[in-house]
Amino acid sequence: MMNMDEDRMDRRYLIALFAGVMFAGGWIMFADGFVIARQNTGTHQHSKDWAPGLVATVAFFFMNLITPQHLSEESGMYDEREVGMNKAWFFFSVLVMFAAITMAVVFLITDYSKESGDLEYPGIANLMQTLLISVSSFAFFMSRGRKNDETW
Repeated sequence: MMNMDEDRMDRRYLIALFAGVMFAGGWIMFADGFVIARQNTGTHQHSKDWAPGLVATVAFFFMNLITPQHLSEESGMYDEREVGMNKAWFFFSVLVMFAAITMAVVFLITDYSKESGDLEYPGIANLMQTLLISVSSFAFFMSRGRKNDETW
């Protein structure tokens, strides 16, 4: 029988694994959209279509430079100023993540809404890639939960 700490560690491990699968799935979906665009139109996707995924990946790393423990004064490790700076860093990384999602939506609307059929799929794949990377960022961040947190 597992004790509470082992159960929490298994849950964290599974959430981190799930986050990695979503991250990889997002990039695979983008590659699939790239191939579909190449097959149907004979041209490559625009070079700007890489931007939302790359920005979301950078935001993934930004967000996971800190842990949930860094955002709380309860841990006793950080003073009020350091916790405030960590919260500002986390807020900045979330803003970068939402900027990536916004870029993907704008590219979908401006570049792919005019066409019909399979040609919309590369834009949808680009948006789904960015959303999957964003969800995986939050999942991985939460899997690294606070050490004294009973819910994680």
